[in-house]
Amino acid sequence: MSAPTSLARRLESLAEACAGGGAGPAIALCAVRDRESALLCRGRVDEHTRFELGSVTKTFTALLLAEMAARGDVRYHDPISTYLPAGALPRGAYGARITLHDLATHTSGLPRVPLDLLLTAVSRWWTNPYATYSPERMLRSTARARIRRGPTTRPHYSNLGAGLLGHILGIAAGTGYPKALTTRVLEPLGLAHTTLDPDQPQATGHRHGRPRPAWRDPGLAAAGALRSTASDLLRYLQAHLTPDD
Repeated sequence: MSAPTSLARRLESLAEACAGGGAGPAIALCAVRDRESALLCRGRVDEHTRFELGSVTKTFTALLLAEMAARGDVRYHDPISTYLPAGALPRGAYGARITLHDLATHTSGLPRVPLDLLLTAVSRWWTNPYATYSPERMLRSTARARIRRGPTTRPHYSNLGAGLLGHILGIAAGTGYPKALTTRVLEPLGLAHTTLDPDQPQATGHRHGRPRPAWRDPGLAAAGALRSTASDLLRYLQAHLTPDD
């Protein structure tokens, strides 16, 4: 039996496969196996180039929840009615009983995206669909949602739920979501290049050869607005695999 391929070589093979599949002019890869780690960048990027993380942001929001629960600032099974005014709670008998745990695990019963967002986002889906969606609109959307049955163990993916979780954690922290995430998660982990700022330099996405603007997401930031680098994400991954370090 031949010796196993090194982790770095596996990343090389993966990069070649992505390039052959038309992945574009740049790619950044990182991986961890046991105590071995590897990072590979090709094209017009390096390990410090920022990329939009999209829904990977949700894992950071869930980690913020875990950190705040460990400190006793919140509890996993706190109902959202503890933090939101009555006028912002979903309709139906179960709306006020949704917990922070339900939001983090996508078992709240809230819709995938706010229904009123669809009306304004479709026309600019490939440019900036969330740019005008404010936290105030998110709360109004939450109030319009009807929860017809209690939360279950069956997940139903919800960007609205993740965005609402971040908003609530910001309230509980007394600082708002961006500062809470920065001071309680990003800075302690040493993720110096991971931010919510859409105006800092970052990799430019393209569609049909045309550059796309950086997405802005003021209302659902906790669901998808983070930017990060390959080096920061490698550190983030290692922190999860060896938390005692």
